[in-house]
Amino acid sequence: MSQGPAFFQDDEWFSALREMRMRRGKLYFGVLALVMILLGFVFYVFSDALGIDEQTAKLVAAAFLIAGLFDYLILHFWDRIYEKFGPSDS
Repeated sequence: MSQGPAFFQDDEWFSALREMRMRRGKLYFGVLALVMILLGFVFYVFSDALGIDEQTAKLVAAAFLIAGLFDYLILHFWDRIYEKFGPSDS
């Protein structure tokens, strides 16, 4: 009975794929964190030009900053999160 192509059985190939996925995930969360923080800052600074009152601008900017902070925290603890909840080796 065939087990499939040899590259599907190659532990080195799977390790390289897993490492690539981890780097890509870190990149996505890093970019997302930066975008959220920048959007919060831009939204607050240009709230007058957008016609939004200051209280609403503060609230929306704070929401973007908090989302960016959580993205940063996920990025910071990525390796521990991935080890605990990521795909198993078996």
